[in-house]
Amino acid sequence: MLTVESLKTGDWIDGFEVGEILHSGGMATVFQARDVVSNQIVALKVPFGDILNRPIQYYHYQNEERISRYLSHPSIVRFYYTFRTRQYVVLEKIDGDDLRKRIGTNKRIPLLDACDLVYQIGDGLTHLHEQGIIHLDLKPENIMITGDNRIKIIDFGLANKEEFPDLMDEDFHTPHGTPYYISPEQILGFRREPKSDLYSLGVMFYEMLTSHLPYKRSKKLSQVRKRLKMEPVPPRYYNPEIPPQVQQIIMRTISRHPDERYESVAAMCAELREYQKLKIDEIGLAMKPPNRLHYLFASPVALSPGKRQKRWLPKKSHQILGCIIDDDLADKVLGQVKCHALLHDSDVTLIHVVDEDIDVEFRKYGVQVEGEKLRKRIERYIQKLRRYNIDPTIRIIPGGIKETILMVAENIRCDLLFVGPPRKKMGKVFMIGNLGKKVARLGGRLIICDVDEYTVEDEMRSMSFKEVNDHTLLALDLFFIDLWFEHLTWISEIAYQLLLDGHSDIDASVSCCVMGNWLDTIRQDRRWQQVSDILDKPHVQMHNSVEKLKKAAANGDINGMKTIYQEEYQGLSCMLLDGFREVSRLLHRKYKIDTSSASILGLSGCPLYTNEIPYGGPLLKLKQVGAYLDDRVEQGGEGS
Repeated sequence: MLTVESLKTGDWIDGFEVGEILHSGGMATVFQARDVVSNQIVALKVPFGDILNRPIQYYHYQNEERISRYLSHPSIVRFYYTFRTRQYVVLEKIDGDDLRKRIGTNKRIPLLDACDLVYQIGDGLTHLHEQGIIHLDLKPENIMITGDNRIKIIDFGLANKEEFPDLMDEDFHTPHGTPYYISPEQILGFRREPKSDLYSLGVMFYEMLTSHLPYKRSKKLSQVRKRLKMEPVPPRYYNPEIPPQVQQIIMRTISRHPDERYESVAAMCAELREYQKLKIDEIGLAMKPPNRLHYLFASPVALSPGKRQKRWLPKKSHQILGCIIDDDLADKVLGQVKCHALLHDSDVTLIHVVDEDIDVEFRKYGVQVEGEKLRKRIERYIQKLRRYNIDPTIRIIPGGIKETILMVAENIRCDLLFVGPPRKKMGKVFMIGNLGKKVARLGGRLIICDVDEYTVEDEMRSMSFKEVNDHTLLALDLFFIDLWFEHLTWISEIAYQLLLDGHSDIDASVSCCVMGNWLDTIRQDRRWQQVSDILDKPHVQMHNSVEKLKKAAANGDINGMKTIYQEEYQGLSCMLLDGFREVSRLLHRKYKIDTSSASILGLSGCPLYTNEIPYGGPLLKLKQVGAYLDDRVEQGGEGS
């Protein structure tokens, strides 16, 4: 299991060669690394452990990883969403320092230079807000400045995207972010207001010009909450050279009330560009701190009805909740979750409840032992689901076990709740009679997982069915889905290895794969002849295509590899999927059993031809290989 403690210079992870430590913070360590295929220098951000007592660290990582898929702007750090077998993110290596190095005690930035930085940050924030993303943790430490004075916004661990559940709000009950820079509404727990980023930008602009903050620097929540009624100190109190019009802009940007701020970051930047045209008012001329008596009578921050926290609605119609513990019984839960998620095209949430009744000293010990074991299990489950392009949401919540499970089930509008088998005989009776009834009242169904997950090999041994029913047909559908992803995994590994070494000795014969052996088995049974006829052709063609790719790689023909990959690999993979769909429909018609599903066998189109970034597994690795080939061709076909 990859951890910050175990990682060292010279290690290899998923095709990255690890270099020196670039930064070590409270949540993660950032390493320099080299992509051994493209030779590109990148940064690996590896989160710390301790997920039992500090689950917020895990949430930071999960949040940033998901939101990073939607980021693409010159003023935002670039993330490389690549195939990974471990928990970390890959991003561009930024040569430069953060904004904190330029501002602080007795350090100011000239007005024109500060405005230029504000415009660049504003451009990045405008892009984020257009994507429905709010950063919510803007501060000088999260603004990098390159050698040519270009800025990069970093660290999206606290960010919020409108169609995602806001787990930072649902599972934690204290304000998030650096107290000096978060907006008053964030202090109140409101995280759906884009103007919160505008407020933080205004505070940084204030600090650039004055080397001070608008309020007393304090991390105490009691002091921070005073800002809900306290007006900021005018920046000209610290720096009289600030033009009154610029002060007016800053004071409006950092208004306590969101409705009094600019409508957008772009509107604020537009006015700043022409600040000389603004009419000077008393706010611009003010140079004294606000009267302390004002605090006693000022109205507190209030959110208008239209700005209240919006109710998150699940993206998919079918929701699955799986309850996991650090015990092999959880493997049974994961197996059933995977099967039903594939059949119903579901969103998946995996929850671990940290029992609050456990002794505090035991929980401290769990940081070192139980927490690390659970982390490894969760990571294994994530990789297993992502192999099938399922992206699970992980929730680690302290509380009463039954109450917490029911709370989350209601929150996500759960259709299926999976729990492991109870250790005591009476436990099953209790689950069915108590928990089951409560889940049913929420509109869902409880499933107690007391059977092991099937495997491809198990299904192969039972393929000669004498009797076919709805259960065996569903098992066959899952078997076909498994075979398809199994083949994609095999193909993606071969293509990647050939990019590393064009002379790799890889066995691409039909008999070397699971599907080839299965087809040999059913071909001997006349009842399955039609099935083998449908699947044989695309399967053999895929293997022939691999042989052609091997030949092109051995000859250093990068253009040939790209052509084979784009015109044959992807097309034949989709043809094989169509073959499985045809076989599934054939068997359902033959045995007159209607077990329709929303899986990739029931949906139209091929996942390889969508514009969406895959969550992981072979779909992502094939996409990554395609990007590598494009880069090699653009570079003139250098190396293979």
